[in-house]
Amino acid sequence: MLYSEGFAHAKALAVKLVAIFSLSKQLLSPQQHYDWGLRALKTVLRVGGQLVAAEKKTRGGAALDEAEEAMLVIKALRVNTLSKLTHGDTAAFNALVGDVFPDAVPQDVAYDELEAALKEVMAHQGSRHATPHLTPHIPVSIHR
Repeated sequence: MLYSEGFAHAKALAVKLVAIFSLSKQLLSPQQHYDWGLRALKTVLRVGGQLVAAEKKTRGGAALDEAEEAMLVIKALRVNTLSKLTHGDTAAFNALVGDVFPDAVPQDVAYDELEAALKEVMAHQGSRHATPHLTPHIPVSIHR
């Protein structure tokens, strides 16, 4: 499925993603709402595919190297997983991602246009303390 979503380095990324899902199921606390199955994996892959397509579009169709694709997979993984984890499991999950992708620096998806629009509305309404409290309220899921 990684190939069909536009990833050129699918084999290496697939091994790492499966490792993260398997280890998360084993090492994180057993919560009823955690889903480490194929449905959750498919969601991560779809979001990753959207991120790859968007990145390629900004580059005029130029190919991404393995490290760049890994960063996009990590973004997709974080977008779809972090909001569901307990506080204690969040740190463990981030450490796990760091172990599986040792050279990657995790980044979240940026919602620049949304953030700018929210700041504009808050400024128009006279809210002085908008900026520090803005980012946690931006949605953390992307739908196709």
